[in-house]
Amino acid sequence: RDSLLGRLAARVVLDSTPLSQANGLDFVSGLTDWARRRPAVLDLSLGSYDSRREWRPGGPPAPIRRYEFILEPAEPEAVTAGVTGDSVKSNLRKAKRAGVDVRRAGVADVSLFAELYDETLRGLEARKGISSPELARERFAASLVPLLESGHGRLYLADRSDACPEAGWVFGVSRGGAYAVYSGAAPSARKTGSSSLALVEAMKDLVLDGFGRINL
Repeated sequence: RDSLLGRLAARVVLDSTPLSQANGLDFVSGLTDWARRRPAVLDLSLGSYDSRREWRPGGPPAPIRRYEFILEPAEPEAVTAGVTGDSVKSNLRKAKRAGVDVRRAGVADVSLFAELYDETLRGLEARKGISSPELARERFAASLVPLLESGHGRLYLADRSDACPEAGWVFGVSRGGAYAVYSGAAPSARKTGSSSLALVEAMKDLVLDGFGRINL
């Protein structure tokens, strides 16, 4: 959207319906109205990542038929196998050699994660030129509290015994599904592989707790 082409024409793709505890909602009408108020939006594609919830009663307009296979692995390793390529395996070995541990964190740790997330945003700007508004750390940290307290969120942190957390992931959880919302890492995590270990261990924990769908 920051480029001239992005301001002239855009395609919006949403992989799955928003998280909601209610059934029978119509997400299509609101999204259609939003897109019509933006002349640059030429196409709005609604995905079916989570086939258990419809975009509206009766299905979305102009549907494209496809087959979806849902597998429920018996072991956590079966889920993590999809994200453990050679580079990730190398990071996992580095993290274990560095003495990195991953823990499920709580409300008391949201400020620590806010620092990691802020460092990630600043790092993206410095290394890749991807700019973002300045993060209000306290407000961002406070926004995570209701998510964790309600049981609809999980926070995982990777740290070493002699240091502050190096990496972390926040997942939203609902109806047997877990959805990655934020991830953050300190510069040192690139050397220790902490972010990869945090993700893999978080996925294993989620599977053990019965979450059969994990969206990264």
